[in-house]
Amino acid sequence: MLHRADTVRTVGGSNWRRWSVVEHIDWAMLAPFLVLTFCFMRSAAGSELAPALEIQADSLDPTKADRRLETINVHALLREVRFDTLPLAVPFGVTLSRVTGFITQLEGDFNRGTLHEQASESSAWGIGPVVQQRVKVLRWSAFTLRADLGEGALWYNRDFPYGGRRYNFMLQAGPTIGYAPATGCLRASIGYRWMHVSNGGGLGPQNPSYGAAGVMLGLGCALRTSQ
Repeated sequence: MLHRADTVRTVGGSNWRRWSVVEHIDWAMLAPFLVLTFCFMRSAAGSELAPALEIQADSLDPTKADRRLETINVHALLREVRFDTLPLAVPFGVTLSRVTGFITQLEGDFNRGTLHEQASESSAWGIGPVVQQRVKVLRWSAFTLRADLGEGALWYNRDFPYGGRRYNFMLQAGPTIGYAPATGCLRASIGYRWMHVSNGGGLGPQNPSYGAAGVMLGLGCALRTSQ
């Protein structure tokens, strides 16, 4: 049994690749989720589209031995949908991603005795739109405990990771502690993020997806709309 997300050439030339649980959440679920988010924002009573300025930075380490990819994400969140009656906020903006490292895959044919590990350099830059959903779980004074979810569609400057495609979908999730005093626009946050990146190409070497996890820091200003 293979314990890594490797690609193996089997009898008949077919490709086999084992997915983790997280990797089953691909673009087929991402697209309708974004559509539902948009429809909900448009129809919810008491919602407000407000200007916002927040910069988040993620420093994420690889979670698998065969995907040694270090990731730095910078999210510039420029607008935010707020709700009067729900503990929910939906900010959106642009993500810039820098990834460095390499991936290791099994290549060749087991039956012919040519099966071997191949390490391939996979550093790249990516950019694209991002949307987040923030659910407030607990509030104490100026501090808030949140459960955050984020989705993005990124275009890279090369096929990424090695053997993949130039576009990928990014999913992030994790807990966040936010600080927002009652007066002024300051907001700060710290959290932990799990990330999965995939091009949604299904099973096979054309979709060398990867995962990472690490710390997120955020700083910004929540602006109020004029009445």
